[in-house]
Amino acid sequence: LRRIPIMGANQEYLDKRELFINKSKVQRNSLKLLHLGTLQGGFTSRSLLWFLDHIWENLLEELNNYNIELHIVGSGIPSEELLKTFNQSNIIYRGYVDNLWEEFVDTFAMLIPGQISTGTRIRVPVAFSMMIPIIGNKVSFDGMPNAKNGETVLYAENAVEYSESIKRLKEETVFYKSICHNVRHVYDENFSIKATSLDIQREISKLYQ
Repeated sequence: LRRIPIMGANQEYLDKRELFINKSKVQRNSLKLLHLGTLQGGFTSRSLLWFLDHIWENLLEELNNYNIELHIVGSGIPSEELLKTFNQSNIIYRGYVDNLWEEFVDTFAMLIPGQISTGTRIRVPVAFSMMIPIIGNKVSFDGMPNAKNGETVLYAENAVEYSESIKRLKEETVFYKSICHNVRHVYDENFSIKATSLDIQREISKLYQ
């Protein structure tokens, strides 16, 4: 059985997201990247610290033709060490937001840097439910069904690979739209309430065989 059904976005936000995906705005050089996760201790904040210390500045240099913003969203109080890394170009520290679904609507891609395997990260299927492409270290997708590099996710281990992934999503419109719809399919088939209900029905039917 799937142990964790994930409540995805409602149709109102999916419609808005679909409009964004198909609008010419995606073709412009202004790109909103999103990092989502708790900012107080734990693996998520340490992975974000690694990313901002070792990747972000070099990534901006690689993508200097684009106007990129990294929006950092999440609850909790960041450490002083992490807060210092927020004082870099093109980083917008948002903290807690009231409506995450609205935040997803105009997100070009989500970044999930990872330095340790923690199993399925809940923010992955949540983002998939809103058709958000995700770029991250390979370990970030451990335990995620159908996490296929170049089809449903994009692996990146260093600044060059992160920047190349963003460039590909930006410059290959058909690929971008394909990834957006592929990840929604992964959510529907593996994490939606409907998929979980079908699992339960199958298990119950086995009792009567």
